[in-house]
Amino acid sequence: MTKNINTCGFEVLTPQLKEMFINNFDLDIYPKFIAYEIFVEVFFREDYKFLKDKITTNPKTFVIDIGSFVGESAVYFLSNKAEFVYCFERNQTNINMFNANIKDTNYFNKIKLFQVDLENPEVLNNLFETFDINNKYLIKSDIEGGEYDVFTSNINLEKINAIQIEYHPPLNKLAGLIEILKNKGFICIVEQNSLNENLGFIYASRR
Repeated sequence: MTKNINTCGFEVLTPQLKEMFINNFDLDIYPKFIAYEIFVEVFFREDYKFLKDKITTNPKTFVIDIGSFVGESAVYFLSNKAEFVYCFERNQTNINMFNANIKDTNYFNKIKLFQVDLENPEVLNNLFETFDINNKYLIKSDIEGGEYDVFTSNINLEKINAIQIEYHPPLNKLAGLIEILKNKGFICIVEQNSLNENLGFIYASRR
């Protein structure tokens, strides 16, 4: 298969790639720009199955997607019947591709994308306060180490049912993050990445 790579390192969805996705993934839409490795992690390996299962058991669940990249995870959650996804991304190139991926799709009105500085937890906290949170909210976080600033801040998690955080170095902060989540009422399970000992997931659910 010939890969068509653009200057940002993303594969443009060629007819050959689209045919492969149609044969392997049950999706309502197919993105125009993909990071193939991430696409496989999200849709084939189902890295966010923990949150998918929460959505399945709680209809009309809203998802807060922190570190939305170009929209793969948002599409995954909506494909699995999430009611709405609030997305947070800071990189303008990613945002442009995100918007191209959802433009003219049925998901366009089910996503709200914010460009925010993910290293400033107060920005996220202020936005959270504007949401009509009804105890059916989930959080997905993949922000390359910024999780330690966001989730150890005074961010309000009282109305959040479950959180899935991909953790990154520095790992000496991991135990402190888990302890804070436990103090905020979550039961935490940690799963190390089998291919990279410096990465993994924290699965946090309400007691």
